[in-house]
Amino acid sequence: MANALSGISGSGRKAKVQSLFCERTENTCAYLPGQTHRHFTEILSQIAAFDSGLDLFFTPHLVPLKRGMEVTTVVELAKPVTNDEVLHIYQDFYGDRPFVNLVPDTLPETKNVWGSNRCDISWQVQGSTILLFSVIDNLVKGASGQAVQNMNIRFGFKETAGLSLYGEL
Repeated sequence: MANALSGISGSGRKAKVQSLFCERTENTCAYLPGQTHRHFTEILSQIAAFDSGLDLFFTPHLVPLKRGMEVTTVVELAKPVTNDEVLHIYQDFYGDRPFVNLVPDTLPETKNVWGSNRCDISWQVQGSTILLFSVIDNLVKGASGQAVQNMNIRFGFKETAGLSLYGEL
């Protein structure tokens, strides 16, 4: 189960009444829940690379933010794990990734990644259940920054060229 809280800019550029700030302020709602969201197949294809037997339900929510996204994913594991085991798995997988920041001792906040191409990740283990938390600036990491990062990799430039590791606030 993955629940995403998305700033208004995450709903795209198309002019829609429900995307107007005056409609979103003091208001939140789920949209395209379960397996109906346009990004669902992309998410599922990445999960299938590791385990094709997992079920996923993805529910994004529009929240009254200009930018940013926070995703909480709940996964039931086959056996209990410890926080240290999770930390070592993440360090092994993301250790050399310049735009992934592990924050194991705190819950990540969107304000800390505004203006950056960084994804902050944290987790909490409760028996055989793990709660995963991640935040991005959806205008940078979610769109333009990801394009620049991909271009840098494709053309052999330093992966971080032209991209900020630190937020604005």
